[in-house]
Order: sequence, then structure tokens, then C-alpha cells
Amino acid sequence: MSPVRHYDEMVRRLGLLLAQPQAQVDPSWAPMLATGLDISKGLLPVGEADQADPVWGSRLGVAVLHRVCGPVPALTDFDALPGRWCLLSREDRLARLAALGLVGTPGALRACVRRAPRQALEAVLGPAYEVLMTLGTGAAAAAPQVAERPPAAWALDAYLALSRAGRWKNRALRRWVRLGLPRAPCPDTSRIRPCPQAVQVCLQYLPSVDNWFQH
Repeated sequence: MSPVRHYDEMVRRLGLLLAQPQAQVDPSWAPMLATGLDISKGLLPVGEADQADPVWGSRLGVAVLHRVCGPVPALTDFDALPGRWCLLSREDRLARLAALGLVGTPGALRACVRRAPRQALEAVLGPAYEVLMTLGTGAAAAAPQVAERPPAAWALDAYLALSRAGRWKNRALRRWVRLGLPRAPCPDTSRIRPCPQAVQVCLQYLPSVDNWFQH
């Protein structure tokens, strides 16, 4: 693909996301954002398009983009990983981040035996689930409270590791991704800084995880 077509495609995909910016924010942030931005929740039900401006979605979503995340980054910030993931839907980005978080604990999936937590991971991880299961062959089993963590908690692990490594090249991108994750999917660990080893594992597997979702 020529550079011109490459960036035209980026603009198209970014435009699709910005057309419904409220869809990129996890619902758990809505009360805080509505209060912090001085927006009446009664006038702005999350998830419903603003009839006065249907192209750009709700006024809450637009306010989040401009006043919380910041200006739209340069297109070149979306070129490399994990910047490319910012052009994905919130659900697709969550899947990749969760998979990346799980590579640091390869025995977690095999130790997740209860049906509900296992099915939640399968549903989110999609094609990466079997790859991660194979990766965990022979690995030490994780404790149940670790193995049964929700997908969003694993995704937050990866987000924090990538943040510590400085891989979100733009502050707006970093905030955009964070708002796509629940405020506190795992309150007891959400404020822990990832260790250097966890950061290195995330960086090592970043291209591989991206490839797992290409098929």
C-alpha cells in the first residue's frame, strides 16, 4: 500500500471511531466524566447519539476527547505498535491488551478451571485463547485468584507495562486507551507498578500478540 493510501485509511478508521466517541469510553467512567466535565447526565445518556449532532455522537464523547484526552495525535503516532491498536474498537483493543497481559503469566489459562471465568476469557481473547493455552504448556500453574482475574484486569496489566516503557507516544493516545478500560477492574492491583521483567515480556510479545489476531 502506498504511503498516501496508508494514511488515507488511517484517517478513515479514525473518523469512524470519532463518529461515536462515547462508544470508546467504558461505561464505568461515565458518572465521573459527566460530573468532571459539568455535563448533565440527564441530558446525555451514555451510548445514545446526540440528535443535534449525529455525525459526532454524543456531546459527552466529544467533550471527553477534547478536554480529557487532548488534541488528536499526529497520524504517525498510529504507525507503530501499540499505537495501531488505538485505531481499533474498544472491544478489539481490550482483547489484544488482555492477551498481552496474560503472556507474563503463561500458566494462568490452564489454571482457570471454573466455567464462568474461563468462558469470559475465551469470549474476549478469541483466536489468541488457544495460542495462550499452548504457550502455558508446562508452565507453573497460577493461583486461582490470579487465574480467574477478568480480562480487563489482564488488559490493565499490559496497559501499565506499556505506559512504563513509554510506548504510548502521545498523552492523548494513552488517555484514550485508559478510558476504554474499566476504572478499577481489579482494585487490589490496579495501582501496582509493573516490574521491569513484566515490562520486558510485554515488549517482547507485542508483535506476536498483534499477529495472533490477524488470522
